[in-house]
Amino acid sequence: MSDNKFACLAKKIVTVSEKGTIEDGVIIIDNGKIENIGTYDQLKNKLNDISIIYDYKDKVITPSLIDCHCHLLEYAPGSLYPVTKQTYLEAGKVLLFNALLSGITALGEQICGSPICNISIEEYMKIKDEVPLKIKFSLNSITIGTSDLSSYTCLNGNEQVNQDMLSNIDMVSEMAMKNEYPGENIFINATPANLPISEVPRAGEIMFTQDELKSIVDVFHKNYKKIGAHVAGKEGIDPCS
Repeated sequence: MSDNKFACLAKKIVTVSEKGTIEDGVIIIDNGKIENIGTYDQLKNKLNDISIIYDYKDKVITPSLIDCHCHLLEYAPGSLYPVTKQTYLEAGKVLLFNALLSGITALGEQICGSPICNISIEEYMKIKDEVPLKIKFSLNSITIGTSDLSSYTCLNGNEQVNQDMLSNIDMVSEMAMKNEYPGENIFINATPANLPISEVPRAGEIMFTQDELKSIVDVFHKNYKKIGAHVAGKEGIDPCS
């Protein structure tokens, strides 16, 4: 009998498929993949060869949800709660647990650099060992389209940086090395950042030349990392194609 094969029994299994919701259901997992799913009567004979069986007879099993683009740790706590530097990440953990209660078991957290908090990458990443979710971090730089453009990077906390820092090879290399998955690694356009249009008159402006974009992409690829872009409009998309 394989130790990597097990079964779960449940009062209800919500499949979100043509099978619908199965009463008195069974899921058979082999090497991390669903091998079979059906009613107990349909699959009970297959349970004879399975040594590990979890019986959730009074429970409901539903699919887990993945949110691949979140700002639950960097931007949301200060927007929702009256936090201090000392309580900022504690509020972030509350948001993570609320996500878990909503059925989200894995998420992608974007760290862009923020004017409202000064928390290091290492402090953010430590949280994934403290909560029962799978978290991957996308490390990014960002430009906010205020009258005087405001640029930040994930490596500089709440410190505003010069625009040329966004394509600085050393900065991009460090960001690429620490990046865990392709998210908003680079903002091609200045972003409105959910601010009123009167406060971000330069939102949408292109921030990089094509040569700068190529250089940034090359750095990620040399570090064997994929890169993701936040981009809007034909003028922004064309240089990326």
